[in-house]
Amino acid sequence: MLLLINTVRDGVRGFMPLLANLAAPGDSVRKHHRDLIAALEKGDVASAGRVADDYLRLGAELAGRLGGKPELQPQPLPEPR
Repeated sequence: MLLLINTVRDGVRGFMPLLANLAAPGDSVRKHHRDLIAALEKGDVASAGRVADDYLRLGAELAGRLGGKPELQPQPLPEPR
């Protein structure tokens, strides 16, 4: 495992300025993790899915703003049946 980490470390460092702009604020990341774990512990799959989708939407919005590409903007989720 250490060999893998050491192999990719320099490559990742080259993308740090880009990745730093795509990272959500720490408080929202921690809230997402807490909410997701709580939903999974309850066995509430629908709630866990919503929490994950909200977090992915936040990342897509950040990427869309950074890149100025409207195709990166999240699309609405289909309604459950």
